Amino acid sequence: MCSQKDQKIKLCYHMSMSANEGLFYAEASQRINVYTRNPIMLIEQLSIKQPRTISFSSCGRYLAVGCLDGYIFVFRVIDNKHKLIWKNRIAEPEIRFIEFTPDDNYVFFSGNKTVHRLSIANGKVEMIKQFDTTMIWQMQKVDNAFLFAVCGKKSTELYYMQYYLDETPVNKWIQIPVDAGHGEFVLISKSHEMLFIFKNMGMGKTGVKTYHFNNKIITLTHKEDFIADVTGGYYKLSPDGNLLAITSIAEYASTDLPNKITRKTRLFQVNPFLELIMFDTPIACGAGFGPKSDLLLLPGNPGKIITLNTYNLHT
Repeated sequence: MCSQKDQKIKLCYHMSMSANEGLFYAEASQRINVYTRNPIMLIEQLSIKQPRTISFSSCGRYLAVGCLDGYIFVFRVIDNKHKLIWKNRIAEPEIRFIEFTPDDNYVFFSGNKTVHRLSIANGKVEMIKQFDTTMIWQMQKVDNAFLFAVCGKKSTELYYMQYYLDETPVNKWIQIPVDAGHGEFVLISKSHEMLFIFKNMGMGKTGVKTYHFNNKIITLTHKEDFIADVTGGYYKLSPDGNLLAITSIAEYASTDLPNKITRKTRLFQVNPFLELIMFDTPIACGAGFGPKSDLLLLPGNPGKIITLNTYNLHT
């Protein structure tokens, strides 16, 4: 069910898995480490300063990377080797999200307040939206559209952006009412049927409101859940929306190594809400899921990769 491999990761922000499930990616401060899955083996290091978010094309031939300094990189992947084919920078302090369209012709990416579209064919970049907000919480691809959760001046707002109509690129935006206060964090599952709103309740508790999203209508699924000992950190939903991994930013005494400080990564089933398993993780990082939601990736302790088969964990 669970295995640790002796590939050291001294610092890691997020872990991801390629669309064809052949490669692992670990984002560190000055590079991205690339590993084969079976066996887990470091095969390449991409020299990139401050990577923050990555995306894979559905065909498996392209990798896009957004960085904390505003740079975007696009690589072509051939025989597990990465060749840089495009690089540019936007006038924003960071790239928060990046996604390919299903046909792999475009890459959409967002800064704190703007949304851009990159053509893979000609390298042209267009800014297609600027929000009058504090920050874009999340950008999630759903069929032929994107959902954007943004932190507005008085509340968290949700926007549905259609980018294709009869195979023609369009730029059609719809704002969707959602009951979320200012600064409340929103996560949207890749299946786009589940939406979660997180609110710091104080006293070491986080409230979680679960919604069903269908045909641009949001309805509260059940009463609010509460998670103890979680007051912020890294939240990651599985692609099918059934699992939630949370890595706390708070530090704890390690249960495995005396006199060592660690963070906790906890895996939850979301409907009904139920904690399944907890790990010590030596650094604050975002866990990763495989594209089929059956595999969880995270740095272990001390500095090893943990791969967890999630198939039999939730009911």
